Amino acid sequence: MRGFQGLTRTLDNATFNSSSTTPQNGEFITVAQAFPETQSITLYAPYFGKSRTAQGQTLIHEAMHLLFGFSDQQLGTASTGNSFGTSEQDRLRASAAFQKQLEKNCK
Repeated sequence: MRGFQGLTRTLDNATFNSSSTTPQNGEFITVAQAFPETQSITLYAPYFGKSRTAQGQTLIHEAMHLLFGFSDQQLGTASTGNSFGTSEQDRLRASAAFQKQLEKNCK
């Protein structure tokens, strides 16, 4: 099932793990990370300091990875129209761009 019901089912069925760490790569801080192979999401320390709205936006982002298998580059391109390369920095830029669009449009 796709769409909203698929998204909510994906989150209902996902395994959630919490971590007290704050992964950072340059200017990018990882708030959460999806692992499609285990249908799990790890929530890092910065997630817990965010508002409920921001937490929901983050969960939508991670659920898109689990439900549809989209990469950060695909999500970034779909939401902004910009192309992103294949390096780790490109992936992080794409992820941040998609998250920014969620924050702008999903309130």
